[in-house]
Amino acid sequence: VDLGQSVPTETLVQYLSVEFLVHAWDISSGTGASLDASEELIMAVGDHARLTRESIFFQADAYAEAQPVDPGASALDQLLALTGRSTVQGGA
Repeated sequence: VDLGQSVPTETLVQYLSVEFLVHAWDISSGTGASLDASEELIMAVGDHARLTRESIFFQADAYAEAQPVDPGASALDQLLALTGRSTVQGGA
């Protein structure tokens, strides 16, 4: 994939883990299914999201703006908010 610049493999894998988990939530949410992911996995992917947030992958026009979230929210809600999603009924 030509990203216009060199991207370390670790960064690419971290980014893809965010994409896969967040889109798995999109699909499960849209179909009424539950997301079966461990808290440990969600926390690790959340860490990846924060690390890659300022990278080439999170260009301003490519993603929705991060949503506000309570600091005590679950790891999943924090990850979803960071990627512009809301778990609140009627949210993004």
